[in-house]
Amino acid sequence: MAFCLLSIAAWFTPERLKDFSNVDGVVALSHDIGYGMEMSGEILKGAVST
Repeated sequence: MAFCLLSIAAWFTPERLKDFSNVDGVVALSHDIGYGMEMSGEILKGAVST
């Protein structure tokens, strides 16, 4: 999983982001709650508010 995350973040080079002046960079994050996510409840509220 770490290789995937690092590869995704590395793909977004300054050259690729140059047309997006409001984007400083990309951070790839992982989670351990599975591939699906409940669309209501406290977990979603926390994800949306950050």
